[in-house]
Amino acid sequence: MSSKDRIPIFPSRGAQMQMKARLPGAHKGHGLLKKKADALQMRFRMILSKIIETKTLMGEVMKEAAFSLAEAKFLSGDFNQVVLQNVTKAQIKIRTKRDNVAGVTLPVFESYQDGSDTYELTGLAKGGQQMQKLKKNYQSAVKLLVELASLQTSASHHRPTGGSSKRLTTPFQARAQHRKWAHQLIQPQTLRAHPFNAGHWLTTVSS
Repeated sequence: MSSKDRIPIFPSRGAQMQMKARLPGAHKGHGLLKKKADALQMRFRMILSKIIETKTLMGEVMKEAAFSLAEAKFLSGDFNQVVLQNVTKAQIKIRTKRDNVAGVTLPVFESYQDGSDTYELTGLAKGGQQMQKLKKNYQSAVKLLVELASLQTSASHHRPTGGSSKRLTTPFQARAQHRKWAHQLIQPQTLRAHPFNAGHWLTTVSS
């Protein structure tokens, strides 16, 4: 460890007592960092599990949507021009919010429907039932895609701030870095001047 990471202490009895008084604070900081790292690790594993589950479900949903499109075209004919002529504004929109996990802010995306269905009368002459099924299947696919994007964004795009340029891409890497800091904190001879600064090193990158 370089000399700049050490506290300049004159070897005296008073300095020894001062370091002993600071040691419980370092142990407390170690415990707080460990709890934070464990919470991030638990959340990261849950996100990975949901990503795998969502990607597996995505294949079935997209297959069903593509099949319903083929059925609708077979019964109603080519309705592409009808759809293009009725395009006004987006009916499905995305709202973003922030989820705080042990001091780390994670972005969350949610889809919602805004306005009425402009294609309500499409397929009125024939194939109306298949048209409704087609819209329902593709709405489910869009909702699932937004959920997958939210999960993948939450699992990445984290970076430290406050003087370091090293990138922490996942909470798992942040946990390893926190343990490294904590190991340094509990060494009495290498106590840092600000032992609790590591708590705010993780911030979310706005996309």
